[in-house]
Amino acid sequence: MRMSASYISFLYKSSGLRMNNWINETEIYLPRLNSAVESIYKELQVPINIPNSPLEIKPTYIQNIIQRAFTFLQIGALERSREIVSAINYLWKEGFFSTVGTLTRLLFELWSVTYYLRISLEHYKVNMEMDQLGKIVDKIFEGVRSEVLLPWGATAHETPIHILDAIRALNAENPNVIETYNDLCESNHPNLPRYLEWWFIGRRGNNWRNQTVQSRGHSLLLKTVEIIETSVIGVTHETERGYELCQELYK
Repeated sequence: MRMSASYISFLYKSSGLRMNNWINETEIYLPRLNSAVESIYKELQVPINIPNSPLEIKPTYIQNIIQRAFTFLQIGALERSREIVSAINYLWKEGFFSTVGTLTRLLFELWSVTYYLRISLEHYKVNMEMDQLGKIVDKIFEGVRSEVLLPWGATAHETPIHILDAIRALNAENPNVIETYNDLCESNHPNLPRYLEWWFIGRRGNNWRNQTVQSRGHSLLLKTVEIIETSVIGVTHETERGYELCQELYK
């Protein structure tokens, strides 16, 4: 009879022995991931003065801009982040850590772009340069590098915000952002070193009896959890503040 890894782990725990495997070594971080899931799903107060589509009255230029900004915050930032964090939590439990690394970078990027949008709204509140805000919102709302058809039948055609511009902007208020981002990128490239680090601590490699793997594995997992937590806080804060600005600026 073939026993599952979780059942073997249970037997070792019941006997008082410690078994160095990917389940025992990585499950200690699950409470923090569960907390991140709960946090990102917290309901936020949405602007009550921005109507849902389809609109009965043609919006003004600034209303159109603000509605696009709000839509990105609600769906492109918050809802997408919720999907990502839920997926990370699931993949962690399954031991597919290299994919966790990839999704963590995407979550981090969403935080940076949401921050970029929020400060753009605040700049507009001060300088009232409508065209400048419109260009930034359009790039965030429908920026693409290949053909994408929007739900209402139009083709997205704007050049997107370069992610490094958003990362550099975020770094101005959050030191070490660039360094963190560069490290996250290693999980997204088709090179071997970082993938080996992930593979040896996951379900397939499962080499936790190796002291180097164990030391480096916990360092990598802890850093990843901290980035996830920080990104969740960042996306939530920027979305909440963005909602407030959208409600104020939609006139």
